[in-house]
Amino acid sequence: MNGIAFLTWSSHRRTSGLAAAVGIELLEVISARRGAARHLELVVRTVRLLCTRSLRVIVAQNPSIVLVTLLVWLRPLRRYRLVVDAHNEAITPFVHDVAIVRALSRWLLRRADLTIVTNAELAERVRQGRGRPFVLPDPLPVPPPDLPAEAGRPPYVVVVCTFAPDEPLAEIFAAARALPDVQFKVTGNARRCAPALLAAKPANVELTGFLDERSYWALLAASVAVVDLTGMPDCLVCGAYETLALGVPMILSDNPAGRRLFGQVAAFTDTSPAGIAAAIEGSLGKPRNQAAAVQYTAQWHTQMLGLRSALLELAGA
Repeated sequence: MNGIAFLTWSSHRRTSGLAAAVGIELLEVISARRGAARHLELVVRTVRLLCTRSLRVIVAQNPSIVLVTLLVWLRPLRRYRLVVDAHNEAITPFVHDVAIVRALSRWLLRRADLTIVTNAELAERVRQGRGRPFVLPDPLPVPPPDLPAEAGRPPYVVVVCTFAPDEPLAEIFAAARALPDVQFKVTGNARRCAPALLAAKPANVELTGFLDERSYWALLAASVAVVDLTGMPDCLVCGAYETLALGVPMILSDNPAGRRLFGQVAAFTDTSPAGIAAAIEGSLGKPRNQAAAVQYTAQWHTQMLGLRSALLELAGA
């Protein structure tokens, strides 16, 4: 699909998987710098890149809200159509829920030619913001081959975590305390965990630290269940897609988007310790479900072809 490219300022599995499936070029402009210096470098490099390329359609990941704002400003000069792949934070700011970010997010919805979202609830918010939505959840990731079985280890539950503000980790710790015979392994960089919360960690909870890709997949594959919870409304978490790919039982936050996509394979809970503990206990001993991943992939491929057609239409092909 010449003349169409996916532009991003960060590496993300959804972005690379979507670009590969649709058959468009992936342009990753990455910087090791932080803060204002990072944004300044990325702005300069992006402007230079667009001045050397003749693109009819640019698909951009949001976040970054700075990247998408830049692309809106440059569009009259370079004359491309703009498609935004909008994560939850780009539609309804949660982590950066301040007036200026909310206003800018609504402005960008109106300026994009098409906004890709993962579920119908987000699509309705795009329409309310006078945007044009297209629903496409994440492509199912492919686990590495020949994952070790980790035979001989006691059974454990994995908690997918990044120590982000939307994750109810204190409530998960409380649920773990109520299940002393269950072992928990919490992923993610533990240096981001608040000291007070770290001090309250129950004895049956192990913090794995940040894991490389293969080690992370091996941990999930050998678990008896995976917990991935968020307080963000209508958010489809990455851990759910990963767990579905492996067929492992999963426990997710109870929201309409999650029930629609994973309702046949997941247990759902609120963020209360009692609710989380009950959902985990009810998932222990459940068999794995490999067929659901095949069904998901077939449905996703059909939706992806619809996006491909929409991009070609925007490109005038």
